[in-house]
Amino acid sequence: FSIGTRFGSAVERNRFRRCIREAFRMNRTRIPGYDLHFIARPSSASLSEKCYIEELNEDFDKVLHRLR
Repeated sequence: FSIGTRFGSAVERNRFRRCIREAFRMNRTRIPGYDLHFIARPSSASLSEKCYIEELNEDFDKVLHRLR
């Protein structure tokens, strides 16, 4: 996972990485064999960790629905 410095401070980037890893870990069995790319938007730096994970789970659902 890599996030550009425009996203925010190092603390915010690391927090976002942890959330992405957690959401990916929770959905790992549902997305075998795919490479996924996430683009971090600076506006998402103000969200709480719970919101990150909820939104990432919704995004995983959308992607999986499109792949079927």
